[in-house]
Amino acid sequence: MDHYTILKLTKEQATPENIKKNYKKMALKYHPDRGGDPELFKKISEAYQTLSDPAKKRQYDNPVPTFNRFNSTPSPHFQENFAVPEAVFKHFFNPSNGTHININPRPPFVTPNIIQRSISTQYDGNIKIQTIKETINGKTKVTIIKSKLNNTYD
Repeated sequence: MDHYTILKLTKEQATPENIKKNYKKMALKYHPDRGGDPELFKKISEAYQTLSDPAKKRQYDNPVPTFNRFNSTPSPHFQENFAVPEAVFKHFFNPSNGTHININPRPPFVTPNIIQRSISTQYDGNIKIQTIKETINGKTKVTIIKSKLNNTYD
């Protein structure tokens, strides 16, 4: 039964004063010590506790929708309308079930190239000798370039 109906109020009438007034009236009438129904008195008390607290009243008036309210059947990965994290992760990240989804696709990790390069230049008369030494990821390659110089001084 609806809390408003229990306290004989509509949502529009449910001001803090009216909630308190109707609760007192009904509590006196249905109190078990006065020969009233204990179950109805519990419902009246519960309705008052909910509607007299602004936060509880707001939550009562605006419930969070669940699966059952939309007449849908919860997934086996849900229990009492809450997801079981282990089941959800297993479903999405277990490649053996054929539904593996890679959320953050990246190329495989490639170590960056570590390059060291040194160039030395020597002259032997009119010959220029350049030695280029390159080391890439531990493999060294040496290149020697010889070129003839043009010694024309004007």
